[in-house]
Amino acid sequence: MEYISIEENIGLINGFINVGVIRVEEEIILIDSGLEEEVQELSQILLDKNLRPALIINTHAHRDHCGGNNYIQKKYNVDILTSYKESIFIENPCLEAFCFYSGAKPLLEMKSVHPSQVTGLLHPGEKKEIKGVELFFPDLAGHSPGQIGVAIGDILFCGDAFFSDYVLERYKLPFLTDLDGFMATLEYLKGSDYRIYVPAHGKPVMEIEGLVDLHIDKFKKIEEDILTLLEEEKSIEELLQDLFSLYKINISGPEQYFQLKTTVMAYLSSLCNRKLIRTGLKGNILSWKVT
Repeated sequence: MEYISIEENIGLINGFINVGVIRVEEEIILIDSGLEEEVQELSQILLDKNLRPALIINTHAHRDHCGGNNYIQKKYNVDILTSYKESIFIENPCLEAFCFYSGAKPLLEMKSVHPSQVTGLLHPGEKKEIKGVELFFPDLAGHSPGQIGVAIGDILFCGDAFFSDYVLERYKLPFLTDLDGFMATLEYLKGSDYRIYVPAHGKPVMEIEGLVDLHIDKFKKIEEDILTLLEEEKSIEELLQDLFSLYKINISGPEQYFQLKTTVMAYLSSLCNRKLIRTGLKGNILSWKVT
């Protein structure tokens, strides 16, 4: 992990994700807190640079973004701000595993981070002065239900609203919970005029339009492949098996399986709501087929 300056008083600490840093006099605002496994190294970098966090703003509640919350909150007594929908999972991280496991008690392999206390809520789309700095929190939902961005001036910290071209190529089925929401977020980014866009994974970029188009093309191709596979009526398990085979995805365990299943279910919800596919029953098992 290392600190990278973007401009005076704004930077990031790059590890598994980019943790944003906004300096406010003698203190800093952190944007996300990274993985729980990396938080002590993150804390050491803050110590070495004489940076004392006063606040964490979480873009969303996935464990690579809020895993360090508990440690930092206890060590520095910081406030934590996020959107309402994401606060539920930050304060009760075990709920994410319950969601993946259809609401039942999940497998032990489906890990969750230690909880932290959200001390204030941010409303997607609002501007707010925090610690003397005016920030804007655009609605970037889709990857997660209540994801927000953090904009300071013409710099936007985007969470997982988009990925680098490398990440987009590596991951055949990028995680999302709401396909229509994600596409709306991409259109927002495409029409925005920030000078610098900072993704959680990858380097900051200044030209967003081409990268957004790559995302849209990829998501539309996944949608087309699902529609092709559903020309024959399939259960979700049959569809997953065919899709994983098509994309040469080798499942490593339950956690990866349920994340990918959630992504595919998001596609099915969107396609069904748009009446491009319909539900049915195949041997008393819920099935899906093109209309």
